[in-house]
Amino acid sequence: MIGRILGGRYEILEEIGKGGMAIVYKARCRLLNRIVAIKVLRDDLTDNEEFVKRFNVEAQSAASLAHPNIVSVYDVGHEKGIRYIVMEYIEGVTLKEYIDKKGKLEWKEAVNISIEICHGLSEAHKKHIVHRDIKPHNIIVTESGAIKVTDFGIARATTTATVRATDDVLGSVHYFSPEAARGGYVDEKSDIYSLGIVMYEMLTGRVPFTGDTPVAVAMKHIGEKAESICLIANDVPKCVEEVTFKAMAKETRNRYQSVEELSDDLYALLKTPDITPKPEFNHNDDNDATKKIAPVREVVIDIKDDGSAHIKEENDEPLKDTPREVSRKVIKTDKEDDSGDKKAIFFAMITSILIVGILTVAFGFMFFGSTSSKNLKVPDVVGLTLEKAREIAEGLDAEIEILEYQKSDKEDGIILEQSPKAEVTVASLDRIKVVISGSEKGELIKIDDYTEREFSVVESEIKKLGLKVKKVEEDSDETEVDFVIRQTPDAGDELEKGSTVTLYVSTGAAEEISVPSLVGLTEEEARKALSDAKLEIGSVTRKESNKKEGIVISQSESGMVKEGMAISFVVSKGQQTQNPSNQTSGANNDSPTSTTGNTQAKTKTLTIDLSSYTTPVEIKIVSGGKTVTTTTVDPTKNSEYSASLTGTGTKTFEVHINGVKAVTKTVTFE
Repeated sequence: MIGRILGGRYEILEEIGKGGMAIVYKARCRLLNRIVAIKVLRDDLTDNEEFVKRFNVEAQSAASLAHPNIVSVYDVGHEKGIRYIVMEYIEGVTLKEYIDKKGKLEWKEAVNISIEICHGLSEAHKKHIVHRDIKPHNIIVTESGAIKVTDFGIARATTTATVRATDDVLGSVHYFSPEAARGGYVDEKSDIYSLGIVMYEMLTGRVPFTGDTPVAVAMKHIGEKAESICLIANDVPKCVEEVTFKAMAKETRNRYQSVEELSDDLYALLKTPDITPKPEFNHNDDNDATKKIAPVREVVIDIKDDGSAHIKEENDEPLKDTPREVSRKVIKTDKEDDSGDKKAIFFAMITSILIVGILTVAFGFMFFGSTSSKNLKVPDVVGLTLEKAREIAEGLDAEIEILEYQKSDKEDGIILEQSPKAEVTVASLDRIKVVISGSEKGELIKIDDYTEREFSVVESEIKKLGLKVKKVEEDSDETEVDFVIRQTPDAGDELEKGSTVTLYVSTGAAEEISVPSLVGLTEEEARKALSDAKLEIGSVTRKESNKKEGIVISQSESGMVKEGMAISFVVSKGQQTQNPSNQTSGANNDSPTSTTGNTQAKTKTLTIDLSSYTTPVEIKIVSGGKTVTTTTVDPTKNSEYSASLTGTGTKTFEVHINGVKAVTKTVTFE
């Protein structure tokens, strides 16, 4: 995909992320000349007609959301079987990565982040858009510390499609609301529950419910009480725990009824961290609906070879349109009692469906992305050198990514922290992010060659080294827009931390401007014409001529030139008093003439060869110690430069190119 152009305008630059539903690329919009993020949906989703139809509707709805706490959706498209979403590009990390790096967050920071998430959800809920997959993985912490919620639309659309047991689903189950786990009605209050789980994780550094399978986790959401936050993190005020548990209430009637209510209490916590959320509820009594035990009945699950399943009760007729059966699972579940209690049935149905999800994995469905059933333990690289850590990572087909350098009592170059943490079991391992020890003073850092690389990528890399970046924009015909033309200091130079690297960044080829005709204009009119055309005024010389004083008689350039080029011109000084007997008229010359004393002045053309130059050059022509003309010429467009010179007799002209005398020419005006 790298280098491919989608929709005739989005140039794929690099892969920046991968999940169960999509691969995320960094791209440049050629039309608007801006960096964007593009999510390319996985193949099996694009083949699902139900999903595609739903996705188009939901993605368009998400595109209507404009809020500082929501990642904007710019465009949706498809071509040649590829479906993609174009979104705002954000420099930052996911909240999941942020929590993993810090272990857990200080409670005030967690509350402030929760408030910003509430603001984003509030905007969506006002437009009746429910996210349905709020989790730290879908929340971005920008480099400036701002919070942005992403994946509106794609999360909602995917819930209507058959989703495999990928890392997205297995990760999402930790944040499922009880009604989602039961297969019940999902609305705005489901987002509030998921946000409550995110708050719990920020405050404690871990999710409240874990298990060996998604089924086990889902059952805990429905029927198990979360451990006290204050027992895990004793610095968290009791009222913060109570607000979090109210957001996590099992029954929707006991939860906050809107994100605005939740954010109001969160604001109050910051002002007076000893309040009690209202209305009060008993967290321990929130599980009443799960206590009833009903008679048992038998349910049969038919699993088809296409991975789908049918659930039917005992005594049902056989399914007539099912393909060859692969397996059959008989389970026992609660039977609806005579009073019409539906909750046990809902619980049984969702449990059955989740069991089917696990069985489909056993029959060959993708498990945790591309690694199938292979689980990996993250190696411990803390305390190692960067070089040694990279050797270990390469053995696992992974990369080491440097997050930052930190001052430490450890030797420079030693890894201080890593994410994911050591010994954690993961389904796949693409990279390990590390923090490296580096002293603030006296450490010399060798800089790379950053030319012909994208500025935003290089800037981030240089800042991680503890260096500063200065950006200078320049026109360039040869270097792509936003790519580095050259740098100061040069590659290989060593700098102390805090030093500045200057990057000269391409703004693309300068716009070409048609040079206005100045001959015949007054000097004032000529200056205005050049200014209006966005051209600079070069040297203005004055020559005696038979034209009226103050009238332009020649100019250095004509045709098409780059915007901002300096154009020189010659202004007539008029005629001096001459001896009538020596005056001539109607001279049959091939160039304009002027008279100086008793001698006619003529104009000659001096041609300068520029074929050996490849970049724009400054040309200055000097005669008798005085500058006759100065101009800038692009040799790639004009391999020769012709200068119009006016004079009498024989004169010597020095041609200086880029400040160096290149050639001396003698011109005879006869």
